[in-house]
Amino acid sequence: MRGRVKKSWGAWGISFLIVAAAAAPAQADWQGTMRMYGKGTEGAKGKIFYKGKKMRMDINLRGQETTMLMDNTAAGAKGPKAMMLMHKQKLIMETQGDPVQAQSVMCDPKDADACLSKNGFKKVRSEMMLGHMCDVYEGSRDKGGKKGIQRLWRPKNLKEVFMVKIEGVQEGQPPAGMEFHDIKVAAIADSVFAVPAGYNRMPDLSAMMKGMGGKMPPGGMPPGAMPPSGR
Repeated sequence: MRGRVKKSWGAWGISFLIVAAAAAPAQADWQGTMRMYGKGTEGAKGKIFYKGKKMRMDINLRGQETTMLMDNTAAGAKGPKAMMLMHKQKLIMETQGDPVQAQSVMCDPKDADACLSKNGFKKVRSEMMLGHMCDVYEGSRDKGGKKGIQRLWRPKNLKEVFMVKIEGVQEGQPPAGMEFHDIKVAAIADSVFAVPAGYNRMPDLSAMMKGMGGKMPPGGMPPGAMPPSGR
């Protein structure tokens, strides 16, 4: 089970960095379906919901149902807090994203052009994408000594929506990204972004092991640190 959790977080790690770029500080309520592609996320699909500064993303990856909740309302120096809900195990994994370290960009659709320019993005062309005429922006996202480019497609006909597609291309790696389909701009209830009852929080394993010099605690991980075996 430990291996499966690690694999799941690897896929979600990719999705989190991508979604951090779409987590705009303020925008109208909207929802849609999504498709992810890239190493570790092949075949992933689901739904996405935005309400002001809150985001929910439901994903089905190889039959495993997970949800990411993100709230920019009280984002600290390290970026917005996020929670990953593992529904089968009824567990919550908390994390916090740094938009700088994530090499992503957060922009309000009302001031997107200036924001994108400030973050090193340039408009390179206009083209149809997913049924929308879009302005395409590119920005350098070099990492670990390797060249990288991040592209995003901003729809001209949906002013409330920051983008309908985002893609990252890193030197030596296949493209990874996310597409949004069936977009609807309409009010969304606050309850959509609430954590269901009966879910337990996982301990902060990185902080726990750091406090123990990077060593595994005697007897292995404490109860609740890993989902029960056999589930």
